[in-house]
This record gives sequence, C-alpha cells and structure tokens, in this order.
Amino acid sequence: MGLCLFAEDDYEEVATKVTGSLSAWGCWEAGWSVPTVSGITQARKRLDPTVLAEVFEQVAGPVASAWTRGAWLRGWWLLAIDGFDVDLPDTAGNAAEFGYAGSGDNRSALPKARVVALAECGTHAFLAAEVGAYSVGEKTLANRLYQRLNPDELLTTDRGFYSFEGWGLAANTGAVLLWRAPTQLQLPVVRVLPDGSYLSVLINPAIRAPAAAQRSWRPRGRSPTAPPPSSTPPRRTWCGSWSTTCPTGSATAPGS
Repeated sequence: MGLCLFAEDDYEEVATKVTGSLSAWGCWEAGWSVPTVSGITQARKRLDPTVLAEVFEQVAGPVASAWTRGAWLRGWWLLAIDGFDVDLPDTAGNAAEFGYAGSGDNRSALPKARVVALAECGTHAFLAAEVGAYSVGEKTLANRLYQRLNPDELLTTDRGFYSFEGWGLAANTGAVLLWRAPTQLQLPVVRVLPDGSYLSVLINPAIRAPAAAQRSWRPRGRSPTAPPPSSTPPRRTWCGSWSTTCPTGSATAPGS
C-alpha cells in the first residue's frame, strides 16, 4: 500500500516515509532501522497471496456520497462491471498460475492475469474484483461477482458480458440491470411501451429452437428481470429493450 502511495520512491524511501511520523509520535520503536531492498523482496516472497486478497476485501468499498455526480439515478446506486488484463513478473510461478496471452511467435512477453472488477460509476472506485488466469474468460469471472449485487443498485455492462446464466445470477439479486446486448441476441417484441422501448424475453440457449417456439408460457405479476420459480433451469426471463429504431419503425431515444 505504501508503494502505491509513493509510486516514484524506492522501497527504503517508502519505508522511511510511512514510519517516520510514527517515530515522532512515540508509537514506533526508536531503534528500528529501515530494512534493505533485498530484505523487503524476501519478505514479499514469503507473503501469501490470500493476505492481499483479504486486505482488498477490507478496504474496497463505496466512496460516492449523496452528492457525487454520476453515482446515482433515481435512487439507484450506479455500478459497472468491466475487465482488463495485468502484466506480471516473468517468473516460473506466475507463468504456471496465470499463463501468457497468445502462443508461439505471438506469445506475450510477460505472464498476464485476467481481472474483472465491480466499480462505482461516479468515482470508478473498485467494490469487488475477481482475478484469474489469462485463459479464464471475463464472463466466468463476472459470474462470481453478480451475487454481490443488491436491490438498490443498477448494474451496467458492455455487450461482451451478456450470457443467459449471468443475467439470471444478477437478476436474482433484485438489482436493476441495464446491459448492452450482443448483436446476435434475438429479442422478440412482446409489447411496445409508450416511450419507444419494448418488453422482450430472454430464451435459454440450451433449449432447442422448435421447443422454444411452441411454448406459450407467459409470467404474470412478476418483475421484468425475475425468472419464474422452478426447480428446473429457467426457460425464459423477462427483460426490457431500447434500440435506435422502434419495432414499428419510428425513431426512439438512443441506447441499447
């Protein structure tokens, strides 16, 4: 954490800065000396990675206040989920644990970790994150985060994160979902709404098309994002959709 605060300084200088005030206040042993660079390196090697995960879980949290611009929409706390990759030191351990991007002549120079994070829209502060090998897909990591959502939150995602399973995991938390849909996703028009958007259904891709076309089931008196209660995998779930062109052909508000 000290190295992040003083990113331009070396190990010894950071250690001096973070302990100097403590010595002046009399709450740090005066005889303590700053460790050498090699000593710090060896200590970091002994540190179990689960410790850093626990530290992150303790410090990661909401930063936005009621007056933070872009953090709220009609009482909903605005969140976003996104993924990125991180270059790691080129060690045998990192290579075995996380792997490389590409292969052969196109292989990355350094091992890479895949990260998917849940963050506030107004502040970009991370609330939770999942880290995996580069070979692990963003959707897989995102599915581990959806269960952290709450009913007073609105989650936005890009089109690359959509899956029927992921939508179900997120919708079951009661959170409001505002997701971009992939181009190939079919959203049949169930009912056009006055504002130009329309109600649609998401069909489980595991179900064969003929069977899906023959079903006449319609949920009644249920939230648009909530799947029907059942002990078997859901076949459909309600959703709303916005597009640049209304199903009737008239222009509507932009968005997706």
